[in-house]
Amino acid sequence: MREIEVKARVSEPAKLIEKLEALGCVFTDPVSQEDIIFVREPGSSVDEYLENHHFLRLRTLGDGRTIFTAKHNPSRKHFGDTVTTEHETEIASRDIMADIILMLGFTEAVRVTKHRRTAKLDEFEICLDELPGIGSFIEVERCVADDSEHDAIVASMHALLSELGIAEEDKKVKRYDIQMLDLHYGN
Repeated sequence: MREIEVKARVSEPAKLIEKLEALGCVFTDPVSQEDIIFVREPGSSVDEYLENHHFLRLRTLGDGRTIFTAKHNPSRKHFGDTVTTEHETEIASRDIMADIILMLGFTEAVRVTKHRRTAKLDEFEICLDELPGIGSFIEVERCVADDSEHDAIVASMHALLSELGIAEEDKKVKRYDIQMLDLHYGN
């Protein structure tokens, strides 16, 4: 399985929610998430960080649960559409898993805190995210078989964003971890 995701900046979240609800979306209550991302070589710049192919994430949810995710991103894209191989599972202890990750030679690279609401729309998961100090975003995601037609799926995601009134320039958004690193490095 792999995840295909398209992200865009949102200038008026309340209006976007109204449009999505009119299409039948029922959103969850906002959930706080804290992500800790680990890589083998964090480097001293975003470009060096992106030289990594494997990214490990510990996501702590507002209810205290922790999800461990391993992502493989061979293309090292950080703008636009991302395609990754992704595996995840719930774990019992964030602290113990963090110790295991460090023992395996990974290093904490960045933390991302967000408030997320989710809904389903046809085959897509819709995520509305608020990142303190960064802004509001929409993510359209879909998990597909490895042999699925990437370009057609991305085109349908972009068509949905256009239908929702998202401007083309707002579709060119970096991943959240990259935006946080840009802040850290002053980019």
